[in-house]
Amino acid sequence: MNLALVADDLSVVRNIVALLLRQKGFVVVEASDGTEALEFVRKLPLRLAILDYQMPGYDGVEVARSLRDRDSSIPILIYTSSPKELPHDVSEIADIVEKDSDGIDKLAKWLATLNQG
Repeated sequence: MNLALVADDLSVVRNIVALLLRQKGFVVVEASDGTEALEFVRKLPLRLAILDYQMPGYDGVEVARSLRDRDSSIPILIYTSSPKELPHDVSEIADIVEKDSDGIDKLAKWLATLNQG
C-alpha cells in the first residue's frame, strides 16, 4: 500500500495536498500538528511525507528527522511558506517547496519526479 502522510495545521492545505496524492494513487493520512504527525511516523509504514514547517507541537523538520531515522529512502517534502526560516541543513533530509502562487504546480512536479525515479 502506498501510504502518504500530509501534515499541516491548515485544513485547506491538507485537503488540497491529500486530493493530489489520492489522484496519484496514494492512501493518505492527515495530521493537523507535529505531535499527531509523529504518532503516524511511529505507527504506520509510510511511503511518502509532505510536511508543513510551522506547525503546533513539533515542526516539520523535527518530524522529517524522525522519519528519516526510521527509513532513509522515504521521499520527504517540506511544503512551507517560510523557506528562508528553515535550518540550513534541512536539504540533507528533505526536499523543499514553497507555498506560493505556484506551490501546487511545484508540488505536482515534485511528485512526477518520484514516479520517474
